[in-house]
Amino acid sequence: MVLIGTWRYFEAIVVSAWIIAPLLLACLQYVGIRLDVGRLTLLLGMPMVLASTLIIPKLHEIGRISRSSGEGEEGGYEVEINLDKALQAILMATLIVITPMVAYSTNEAAYDYYDWLSRDLRVYSQEERLQILNWIKTNTHPTDVVVASYHLGRWIEGYGGRRVLMDIPLSAIVVRDEFYRSLSAQALLYSNYEVSNGYFMIDDQSPLAPTFSPMIKVSTKWGYDPILYLDDSFVKFSFTRNGKTWVEAPFKFWLVRFYMEEQGGLGIFKLSYQTVALQINKTLEIASDTPYFTIRYDVKPVVEAELKEARISFFLAWGKIIKKFNVTEKGFRLFTGSSEILVELDREPSHIEAGIYKEFKQHRVLVILPLKKGGDTITITFRNPHPITSYPQRWVMSLEKVLTDFKPRYVVVPKNHVFHKTRAWTPPYPSGEIVYIEDAFVRVRFTKAGASWAEAPYRGRVIDEHVMSNGRVVTYETVGLIFHKEIKNENGELVITYSAEPKPGVGIRSIEVPLWQSWGRYVPYVKINGSKAMIVSDAGSILIEADSGSKLQYGLDPKFKAPRVLVTKSAVGRSVAITIRIKPLNYLSSISYKYIATTRPDMKGGDRVNVINEAVCFKPVYETDNLIIYKIDYPEAAISSAG
Repeated sequence: MVLIGTWRYFEAIVVSAWIIAPLLLACLQYVGIRLDVGRLTLLLGMPMVLASTLIIPKLHEIGRISRSSGEGEEGGYEVEINLDKALQAILMATLIVITPMVAYSTNEAAYDYYDWLSRDLRVYSQEERLQILNWIKTNTHPTDVVVASYHLGRWIEGYGGRRVLMDIPLSAIVVRDEFYRSLSAQALLYSNYEVSNGYFMIDDQSPLAPTFSPMIKVSTKWGYDPILYLDDSFVKFSFTRNGKTWVEAPFKFWLVRFYMEEQGGLGIFKLSYQTVALQINKTLEIASDTPYFTIRYDVKPVVEAELKEARISFFLAWGKIIKKFNVTEKGFRLFTGSSEILVELDREPSHIEAGIYKEFKQHRVLVILPLKKGGDTITITFRNPHPITSYPQRWVMSLEKVLTDFKPRYVVVPKNHVFHKTRAWTPPYPSGEIVYIEDAFVRVRFTKAGASWAEAPYRGRVIDEHVMSNGRVVTYETVGLIFHKEIKNENGELVITYSAEPKPGVGIRSIEVPLWQSWGRYVPYVKINGSKAMIVSDAGSILIEADSGSKLQYGLDPKFKAPRVLVTKSAVGRSVAITIRIKPLNYLSSISYKYIATTRPDMKGGDRVNVINEAVCFKPVYETDNLIIYKIDYPEAAISSAG
């Protein structure tokens, strides 16, 4: 066999390799390596153009068979192949075959892209978009960061001149930093935290909203497909109290804590709720490279009550319906047509049913389980029965981290966006004034001339006062005492210190500081433990901690019949001093205060300190018929001390 090659042969080899390489890379998805096949096919464009410049040779010029002459009785046959001509022919045949395939793929991708790109334009008008852009340009600071859906985000960047976090489709991202920003935007727009391990992606909005707590997306060969979500308001625990049956859920809570940690390849997300009668802990654990994750509920009464049963609703993601459903020994398996999931519980349920929830007209699975009277634990395992990995893998992002890293101040979305819908039906995060300290009731008891007396920094005389950025220092003089008071914000806590020095002939015995429950405040739970008091109220929850040697008690004041935490401390030596620290317990909350001063230098009354629990808040500030802008208000102290 004789091979004949020329420059055209070399050119054909290069172009052939150029065409084959993207096709081989695209095939890597079948061995578990996820690549953007649509983007790889675009790499075929240039070699196909070059290949089309080649001239199809005449077929009879590709090869020739001839009889060879030899000295034996029979001669042989000689095959001569012209690789120059053969490769050109093969290349052109390949080009003819794959051109319509690439054209179809590119056309489909282009259609999907422009359909997605114009989707928002079918929701709002260009006039509305211009109104939103002008408001941002006029009412925000040039350094403000805006979170927006992709369609609005590019306009806000270009026309509004503001930095924007956008949820860009992952298939359209080629820069690593843009990938990070896109997933950060998703964490704020869709969840409190987002985590993925290749087999599941989880967006959990709790505790900021009960819906999608969490939204569960299962991996398929096309990416992560939403399939199920839990709603905290439909994770219901019934109990009996005083002969009546009650139902509570981790919804409209007043005490909530959130912790996020990573142990090796295991991600642990803990939410702790306290309602009127129950303590409910929810823990989600997900490990990298495992086709399952677990959610555990720990529930126990915090008052005299007995648990009865749990009713948990698993709602299908919006737009999904149950195509196939099977009850298993301890759970169920369902198929939506695009993805499948297996849900297992740690015990056999007393009842499982699948159907349409009439109020929402939405498919759901209801599971009922009995509970131990004094407290119980429920573990739910979610499995991917077809473990195909998707991208991203080993990804974690939380709202607290987004606020820390980017400090966004505004959110702009269409009114049909999930962010707006969940804000519309979610009760406000608990905040407001919880307790107050009135100087008229801060009393120092002492003896003078054999008699017992009590004085307060009330209707005295202010002899020194300094107001600082983080607090205030005041010195008062009364008939028998010199009072010093300092109030300051320190490391996320409110620190209040009172001290008293005696005048000649005075012997100080003790000091008492009442923290009065604010008017109209509902406080279902107060727990005293040594020098600490935990208060759970409808404005949030706080921890009051006094220094060593102090005693705390809670109840109604004997004279005024008003609830208060009374902090007392005995004198040491000739003087007395007491320090009280107040810190928030709720996730993304912080403590602030409002100082109300009476007249100076002679006091006609007493000063007052209102202790306020502040929380993250998404407040609507501007809207059109179909678009809305939220301002994100959050105390910096809450972000620095969150978790």
